Amino acid sequence: MPPTLPFGRKRKVPAPVTPDPEIEAVVSAAEASWAQDKRQVTKPRTRENSKQAAVIQMLQRPDGTTIQQIMESTGWQAHTVRGTFAESPFYPPKKRAPEGAR
Repeated sequence: MPPTLPFGRKRKVPAPVTPDPEIEAVVSAAEASWAQDKRQVTKPRTRENSKQAAVIQMLQRPDGTTIQQIMESTGWQAHTVRGTFAESPFYPPKKRAPEGAR
């Protein structure tokens, strides 16, 4: 029985890649500048005029706010407003039923 051959045609082995000194220098310079940019300390972004900031201000009012008021203020749908509160420190935690109760 003749030996089985792999499927497809034989492919040529590519020539080894020799590094180009000019390209290596450019890449090294770019990487050094990126590292320097990362080291620069930047002031954290603040968004006083964002929708989230407006919602927080509404929640901090003495009389609070309603989902409807937040929807009108931000243009969000109700499920988006509720999702915003999912992990918010301003929203009361969920009350869970005791073990075994439904």
